[in-house]
Amino acid sequence: MVETYRPNDKERIGVFSNCVEDYLLFKDAVEDVDGIFNISIRLILMRKFYAPKDAVEIKKVLRSFVKLKEDSDCIDGAREMLREFDKYKELPYVSFEYYGQHMKGLGDLVDEVLYSTFLHGDIKRLIRISRGPEDIYNAAMQTVAKDREKYLLEVYNYIKSNIDLEDCQKIC
Repeated sequence: MVETYRPNDKERIGVFSNCVEDYLLFKDAVEDVDGIFNISIRLILMRKFYAPKDAVEIKKVLRSFVKLKEDSDCIDGAREMLREFDKYKELPYVSFEYYGQHMKGLGDLVDEVLYSTFLHGDIKRLIRISRGPEDIYNAAMQTVAKDREKYLLEVYNYIKSNIDLEDCQKIC
């Protein structure tokens, strides 16, 4: 049986901040990549911040922050950001059926594209997206990338302004 290392709260925040800083470097590096490919790369790089199995999922990071700062006034802001997490993960502006698959929001539609073509080659998803108009995916991906990045950077900047990141990063 393989044991998975579980970071403590300080380590999680340190790794999160390193990952966000790396994301920003990658974002700058792909700035000249055309349109939807630029957006796709950014969404792929942001995936770890929204995936429940990842150590740097924003929900986990905010919970770690709240634990570390439990006696501080700044935890109210972190708790509010925690409540907003699902809004930015799923973006449930709409709920709809898409070729037999129930979509909870634009986030689900973006996952259809990412998992079908860029990440895992999921055949069922690839078949579904091949039936739909490309403009729908492009619009969804642009909206989701913009909103997820905005939220990610809000969380990062909030944590950065309320905790010594260098101290957390020493562990990494």
